[in-house]
Amino acid sequence: MRVGLVGVPGSGKTTLFRALARLPGTVTSRTAVLHVPDERLGKLSAMAEAKKTTPAEIHLLDMPALSVRGSQEAESVAAARGVDLLAHVVGAFVDPGNVRGTAQREVREFEEEMILLDQSLIESRLERVARGVKVGKKDDAPEMELLERCKAALEEGRSLRALELDPADEKRLRGFQLLTLKPRLVILNVAESDLAGGFPGFDAMKEREAASGAGLEAVCALLEREVSELPPEEVPVFLEEMGVSESARDKLVRAAYSHLGFITFFTVGRPDARAWTVRDGARAVEAAGEIHSDMERGFVRAEVVRWDDLLAAGSHSAARAKGAVRLEGRDYRIQDGDVLLVRFTV
Repeated sequence: MRVGLVGVPGSGKTTLFRALARLPGTVTSRTAVLHVPDERLGKLSAMAEAKKTTPAEIHLLDMPALSVRGSQEAESVAAARGVDLLAHVVGAFVDPGNVRGTAQREVREFEEEMILLDQSLIESRLERVARGVKVGKKDDAPEMELLERCKAALEEGRSLRALELDPADEKRLRGFQLLTLKPRLVILNVAESDLAGGFPGFDAMKEREAASGAGLEAVCALLEREVSELPPEEVPVFLEEMGVSESARDKLVRAAYSHLGFITFFTVGRPDARAWTVRDGARAVEAAGEIHSDMERGFVRAEVVRWDDLLAAGSHSAARAKGAVRLEGRDYRIQDGDVLLVRFTV
């Protein structure tokens, strides 16, 4: 899972990135790996006496400013198209009233930039497809019709998330990595005093973003920087004292899973207890492929047990004896919290 932080200079984007990534002051980096906290994994690992515990990961990128102009255009656009979720950091820490004015304008301008970038790509592709249709390539006709719909929406100033796309359309567009089709999260970087109690305009802005298919979260980058310097065991107490229920790191992880439609399954054994991420609705054979390509290619069946049933039983063998383990085929839809043991042959 790749999450890209974008934002204009002065928004606090890099401050937030460094805090989320727990980077020491002497380290300069634009990429980091966040371990996804999951109490279920820790309990399963302890039960199995696993030698190693491997949490799911989020790859976080501090991206250059996204713009249709300037020397960084190619770099910034390529970076944005390569992530799964765009997290737009907006500075709202000077004045809470900013949420009703400058912050909303910045969000709108960012969306307009993405629309222009997608429009340029769609028009270029449409020209090539139209030439193919003109010389008799009938297979190009459905794509041409789809691209014309996309072009019309973008010219009207609408993102492609507003279109009703069937699975075939989504598959045709997937390779283009269109920015206005990507899940988007707006992160308001607010003052510490506004984080716990909220501020005027936040709820209304959250409703507007939800209507456009985007999410909205409020964080304080400076507070998160303090959190990043604390021992893990002291973080809950510190947040409670500040009147904050959740760290920015946890908010980002939760929002990323929600907007990308991801769920977690586990593999548990003595050598390693591990959490894996797949999209909601993924089949067992696809989950096997996340573990190893050989497992997907030679998939036979999966032994599946719910994490809490396995924990209650105490071991795979005890869970089998209780009838809690099911044998599932390649088309079984993975559920959040499943523990898999994949049988395969190569």
